[in-house]
Amino acid sequence: VLQNLPAVGGGDSTRRYSVSQWPLTSVVAEVNRLPRKLIVEWMMRLGTLANLDNAQCFWGLGAVGTEIRTTANIVGFILAADVLNAITDNGGAESVTVIGTAPTNWQKYRIEWAAGVVRFYTNESLSLVQAANLPTIAPRFISFGQNDAGGASAVHLGPVRMWLDAKP
Repeated sequence: VLQNLPAVGGGDSTRRYSVSQWPLTSVVAEVNRLPRKLIVEWMMRLGTLANLDNAQCFWGLGAVGTEIRTTANIVGFILAADVLNAITDNGGAESVTVIGTAPTNWQKYRIEWAAGVVRFYTNESLSLVQAANLPTIAPRFISFGQNDAGGASAVHLGPVRMWLDAKP
């Protein structure tokens, strides 16, 4: 279930997050820890890129639900110079990689997070495998779009699915 948050700033275009958090491990008999893989996928299309604030926009996973691009401990997609990038951030140490798809067209995004590795997909094609700067959080899905001073834009968010897979 996605919840809308009230606009924090006058330029907020969208701010949604999942109510549930998804632990990446489960405890069985309080002894064995079984690793799991968290998968989140969604459809999204962005409006005018020049009107989205690249320093703020974020779509992916965080712990609280109010995360933005500059928040520590996130895993997801961001904009840099109006180009789609993937980010992993652990306590402020981050890895950012250009993905390069055209986010103004409908795209299917997917993040698979297993023990020690995150895989980023666009349109069901593997775009990046990242093992650096992975935070230790119980993640929830976050979609945050911030309008820039240049004018209005929009984040069109389609269906969002999140589930745990027992296979790493």
